[in-house]
Amino acid sequence: MRFTSNLLEIEVSSRKETAVIKLHGVLNTSTREELIRHLEPIRQDPSVREVILNMDGLTHIDSRGLSTLLSFYRQFTEREVGFRLVNVHDYVLKLLQVSNLVNLFEIGPPPENEAVRVQSRREALWQSHAFTTQLIAALGEAVLGLDSDDKILFANPAAERLLGWDEAELLGRTLKETILPGNVPWPPTQGDFEEGPGAPPGDSPVLRCETTAANREGETLEVELVATTIFQSGERIGKVLGIRDLSQRRQAREELRRLATAVDQSAEMILITDPEGVIQYVNPSFERITGYTREEAVGHPVSILKSGVHDAAFFNDLWTTVLAGRVWKGRFTNKRKDGRFYEEEATISPVHDAMGSIINFVAVKRDITEQVMLEQQLRESQKVEAIAQLAGGIAHDFNNLLTTVIGNIQLARTRHGVDIQGYLQRAEQACLRGASLVQQLLLYSRKSASEKEQVNL
Repeated sequence: MRFTSNLLEIEVSSRKETAVIKLHGVLNTSTREELIRHLEPIRQDPSVREVILNMDGLTHIDSRGLSTLLSFYRQFTEREVGFRLVNVHDYVLKLLQVSNLVNLFEIGPPPENEAVRVQSRREALWQSHAFTTQLIAALGEAVLGLDSDDKILFANPAAERLLGWDEAELLGRTLKETILPGNVPWPPTQGDFEEGPGAPPGDSPVLRCETTAANREGETLEVELVATTIFQSGERIGKVLGIRDLSQRRQAREELRRLATAVDQSAEMILITDPEGVIQYVNPSFERITGYTREEAVGHPVSILKSGVHDAAFFNDLWTTVLAGRVWKGRFTNKRKDGRFYEEEATISPVHDAMGSIINFVAVKRDITEQVMLEQQLRESQKVEAIAQLAGGIAHDFNNLLTTVIGNIQLARTRHGVDIQGYLQRAEQACLRGASLVQQLLLYSRKSASEKEQVNL
């Protein structure tokens, strides 16, 4: 009987009082239950006096697999049933030795030398034409086979897709007749030559070069050719030609070049740091605005720009935001190399790798010093305009105050022999109200910011 799961195949046979179990595959945590289930009838069979576990086909066993063998040993030996392991591979013996189990089991002879057997299988495999054909067909890169006269012997599916030719149309034809334009020499006279396997002394049979080819429609392809000369008994018998399409690679390079040009020519400051805030890249706008050259900035922390205007809480909020993977937006007052302050508006974004870890921060900054000055001037002009609009109302208030002052003074002059303190007090109060109004106007029109302080009311 044979039982097969995804990873383990179990073959059970019986002769007289002996049960033979052959294992093929992997005995581990996920397959041990299969083995236990299929050996249960043998364990319950009273006629079985010996169990032989043939491990020749076992490719892997883990600690749970070893514990399963130990469990079988105990169950069978308790019933005075022999339990023997045969064809045990060297790596299994080492596991048994490490686990101090090697002296517990009765172990039969090992299989034939594994290295010899693997090597013989490998040689037979590589000698198989069918295997080689399937291997070349499965490659994602275009491959052509050429004979000693450089005529095409085979083309894999990737070559058919790249070149637009069916293999049958290419067979027996040369490269010059098919994929290489007339102005492209073959064999190439320039390129990188390397020593290849099986080459006679002095020969360099591997050539790598970038050139142009053409597909069946005559469209030009930018390709890299890797031509490997095949030798047999010291004689050239052909070539294997790998063809790599460079158009996508060059397109990616061009896109990267355009991106680099855009970053370099951007009017905004662009700054890239590592996760600790050490500068790794700055664009020319950064150099122009801050006064630091790229060489002076790269390798230094961004704190070289600190002006001292912002407190620790400001920077704690910034770092907490970006280290959490979020984008921070805000304004800085920073300091140029010459010590002058400037205002900037910044957006700082984290950059993640494929695993989600932060590997860089990218800051895009805009110098808004002039904008801030214009905003301040606008506020001042708005204050002046507001004062002008309020002048009429303020003049009316002052007229009322002056009328009160003048009236009380005149009454005090005409009332001889009468207590005039009341008139003088009312005049004084009106003057104080006028002084308070003037102070408020001065505070409103002042350019510098007012100073605030706590008072006890």
